[in-house]
Amino acid sequence: MQVSVAMVNYNYGRYLREAIDSALGQTVAPVEVVVVDDGSTDESRDVLASYGERIVTVFADHSGQTVGMNTAFAHCSGDVVCLLDSDDLMLPCRVERLIEAYSSHPDCQWVFHGLDWIDRATRAPLITPVTLDFTSGFHDERRFVRRGWFSMNAPATSALSWRTAFLKTLLPISSRLRGFDNYLKFGSLAMAPGWVIGEVLGLQGIHDSNLY
Repeated sequence: MQVSVAMVNYNYGRYLREAIDSALGQTVAPVEVVVVDDGSTDESRDVLASYGERIVTVFADHSGQTVGMNTAFAHCSGDVVCLLDSDDLMLPCRVERLIEAYSSHPDCQWVFHGLDWIDRATRAPLITPVTLDFTSGFHDERRFVRRGWFSMNAPATSALSWRTAFLKTLLPISSRLRGFDNYLKFGSLAMAPGWVIGEVLGLQGIHDSNLY
């Protein structure tokens, strides 16, 4: 089983190298790291160019995060696609744990996991909000959705992944949507069973310009 890492970047050059390095430095290497640069005007393009063929880079005009994510997905070739924001970090075992989860639970179409918050400038840990309804193990929300609600919450972008075949049923994401991650995660909960890994496998960077 091969895992692709999909990223969209816009003017986060100061964080981008660490994010990419965290994806490349996995205990089990992803098949590819796909980065779409959404028309950055900072040092991002120089950072991306420095990786050469180690990553798949797509330079695009500024069209917004949703369009960029559709483009990133179109360039992913793995059996599983996981997301990484360009200001976040993957812990070294993330890809390995995802492969274990998908291999052990063939009926699960999505796998989410925990994230811890850090101060992105210093990497100092921050208090991470705890959602009591985000529990490890098997989840099938479809019976709840039929009643008009979800019994669980879902984590932020850098904790999301899907089997590629299922992900394609959710694509393309409408460019009219601003919260593409909400569409993907709650669409996933509504349409298929999945698995929550009860382990923190990523670090969400908190800084003064978190909003895309």
